[in-house]
Amino acid sequence: MATGVGGGSGTAVVSIEYKSIRSEDYEQVRAFLSENGWAHRVADPAAFTKMLDQTDRTVVAWQEGRVVGFARALCDGVSNGYLSMVVVAEAVRGQGVGREIVQRLMGNDPQLTWVLRAGHGSEGFWSKMGFTASKIAMESTRQPKPAVRSEMEEAIYEPENRSSELYYEARQAMDAGQFETAVGLFQQSIDTHPHFKTLELLGQCLIALGRPQEAIVPLAAAATLNNGVRAPALLAEVFWELGQKTGAERLAEIALARDPNNKKARMVKEKLGNDTDTQPEN
Repeated sequence: MATGVGGGSGTAVVSIEYKSIRSEDYEQVRAFLSENGWAHRVADPAAFTKMLDQTDRTVVAWQEGRVVGFARALCDGVSNGYLSMVVVAEAVRGQGVGREIVQRLMGNDPQLTWVLRAGHGSEGFWSKMGFTASKIAMESTRQPKPAVRSEMEEAIYEPENRSSELYYEARQAMDAGQFETAVGLFQQSIDTHPHFKTLELLGQCLIALGRPQEAIVPLAAAATLNNGVRAPALLAEVFWELGQKTGAERLAEIALARDPNNKKARMVKEKLGNDTDTQPEN
């Protein structure tokens, strides 16, 4: 079923189609998840296939043959359901795709109780979806396996390198929401062998901890070491939050020069354009 999703004033309607996953879609969905922050969880194709084969409900959002959203859930259909994974491509975030995916996944049975583990910063979204913080939930978390490295990461980080081990320990802590622990491990990894991805993730953890000023140095280093768009886009947001508009504009322009469709950078530019305060910065 196709659904028109508006992209805001002056933006053409984007056609999004929502379907349950098919076995022939597995690899395309896995690639999408790898590109959107879940590489450490879907690196093993066989494990990913097993995970989806044993999943009760799935929704894939398609745009012109590309996966732009995915969610899965475990549900007995009578009493309880667990939302395990909800991922939306950055290019279509803020357009209602996440809400549509979740609504389709959950259905409309008021007798079902749904639970989830809300990622840092996503509480507002889930509140709008009708979720509240639980006072009774408890969990027994998985024991992390040694992280499975992609071919690119394997080439960057040699197995015997202590920096590599610290990096993957930090990734596991970050995935578990243990940002303070991750910061310490990423910093140790950088001290041993600096790499743009480690610097970038360190910056993200510092932002998650509400320490944007400290995130500037590692993100700036990451933006210098690599021509990717994520580090300068994150820096643009940091400078905006700190009220440093000149820096925000400069970094947003750098990010957009690398990727004209980057949503974070475009949002910063939009905020700057809507800002009526023209007083010079101190």
